[in-house]
Amino acid sequence: MVYLILNIVLSSSFILLIRWSQVRKLDVYTVGATNYIVAGLTAVMMIVPMGHPGAVVSVSGFWGAINGLGYFIAFFFLVHVAHWKGAALTAMISRLSILLAVVCGIVIWGAAGIVIACPALLLVGGRDSATLSVRLPWQSVLVMLCLFLAAGSARVAQEAFKHMCCPDEWMTYVLAAFGLTAVMSVVVLIVRRRRPRIMEIVTGTLIGLANIFQVQAILAALAIFEGFVVFPVTTAGGVILTVAVSALLLNERISRRSYIGIGLGILSVILLNLTGK
Repeated sequence: MVYLILNIVLSSSFILLIRWSQVRKLDVYTVGATNYIVAGLTAVMMIVPMGHPGAVVSVSGFWGAINGLGYFIAFFFLVHVAHWKGAALTAMISRLSILLAVVCGIVIWGAAGIVIACPALLLVGGRDSATLSVRLPWQSVLVMLCLFLAAGSARVAQEAFKHMCCPDEWMTYVLAAFGLTAVMSVVVLIVRRRRPRIMEIVTGTLIGLANIFQVQAILAALAIFEGFVVFPVTTAGGVILTVAVSALLLNERISRRSYIGIGLGILSVILLNLTGK
């Protein structure tokens, strides 16, 4: 249960801090790059005292790299969705991406979950739930879909690690995931030629630590519980926590339509994960 709570708190912190960075007018891409560099360095520092993590070019390394690539790509779409929709609804779209991790095991309940997930995404993605007073660009639906797919690929990688790899190889998985994102983030900083400000470094560091430890927490939880327990609990808990904090601290207001969408989204995840029993 501790690992489930840790994942809920840390994964929610990721989106909330990104949204806070936008509200504070920080350069979010610099914050994001710093986040992944810090996560990569932390992975190395954690692994060194434990000895050799195993061959990175392995099944665990492959799925870790897929996880990292999914996170890296999803970040760029998440930034836009958070700006348009706020932290709470971004968390819902990101959490609902677990659909991709269980879609291969669809049965009757899984099909019902997908049927419910579709209107949930439409309700959450509606224009009346935007945080902006202006009309959302036509690309907004496409960007939300890309966030859904990229975040979903990371969820698939985590589930694949559980079924295809030894739990002791988590070091290889984490190193491959955040080592890849760290390298790509360094390239981003070099290309952009923008020196990070102190607040951006501090915020990026906090996000990076939350990022790497939330991955460890969910891997540890999956080693103890089945996916049909882990994913509904972390989804529901993460969304509820993000909604509460974004309303209290970020002054976000969510429409009744979006609350219905969030409720349907959580229900769809529960139904989808019943296929794992």
